[in-house]
Amino acid sequence: MTQVFVSHSHKDEAYLEKGELIDYLKSSLSKKAKFWVDSDIVTGNLWNEIIHKNILNSQIAILLVSNNFIESDYINSVEVTKFFTATIKKFVVFPIIVSSCDPQKIEWLIDLQYIPSGAGKSLETDFPRGKARQNLYKKILSDLKAQIAYLAKPVISAGQSLSALINLINAIESELLVLCGKENLINRDHSVMFEGRSTNLYSRLRQGAGQEDYLRILEFKDLVKYLNPTDFDKIMDYDKTLTANYSKWFSLEASHSIMNTKEENNAIRLEQRKIILEMFPGLIKMLEYINKIGFDLNDHYYQIYEAMGVIDTTRAMNSL
Repeated sequence: MTQVFVSHSHKDEAYLEKGELIDYLKSSLSKKAKFWVDSDIVTGNLWNEIIHKNILNSQIAILLVSNNFIESDYINSVEVTKFFTATIKKFVVFPIIVSSCDPQKIEWLIDLQYIPSGAGKSLETDFPRGKARQNLYKKILSDLKAQIAYLAKPVISAGQSLSALINLINAIESELLVLCGKENLINRDHSVMFEGRSTNLYSRLRQGAGQEDYLRILEFKDLVKYLNPTDFDKIMDYDKTLTANYSKWFSLEASHSIMNTKEENNAIRLEQRKIILEMFPGLIKMLEYINKIGFDLNDHYYQIYEAMGVIDTTRAMNSL
């Protein structure tokens, strides 16, 4: 079932109430989608950890955009940042302008299709209570249904998983290089880079001086040319396992602090490396799938792949 993450300002919580927009979408799509909002956090749970876990487990992000949303330090520094950083570019982002604001001034919203469309339009200003608002809600529901149906296709789900896992590898690249004994490759301008996006996979191969870079963009729908249904299932299984491990790693990353002693930070780093070592078998398989779709494992990707297969775990764990 598709998970929908709802990002909003607490000042706009009226849209979560019974009979309002999010409640209407939840009840209409109860058999097709699970909605997650931060009110689902149980007292005593770690706030950031739970939010991050649900961001990683979601396929669609509904953004209730308003001036309250735009001005929220938390949304801009944590939630929205995660939507547009490497590990979560698999999201289908679904922005809804709920009150008057100028989305064209918001850098991360400029190239997105938002509802209602048209300069200056918003739910509150242009769709007051009554039939106009009901019709807009139906339009939002129809568009959301179309996105859910799109994501339900195995080839698209597998594409999202590959996209996320390419970005996961990039996110923990420095740690991988250290554990693989390839510290000399950290922060280098690599000749090849992969990137996962919301609808496609991207590869850039740097050519020699004076030559244009070679770019390759593979749409998710075209994965059927390289992979079969069994591959899709395996990729999605690897995604679940590796994403769960990455969530643990990320939570530990957030616990590093200059207020900790050196020993405390080293203990945290040791736990993080244990998690990454557990991820090695899945990461090896994912790199093999990346190679199978025609993305050559040149440069540091191949060196990471090769080293993970013969890693000396004792040396890796003692490399602090």
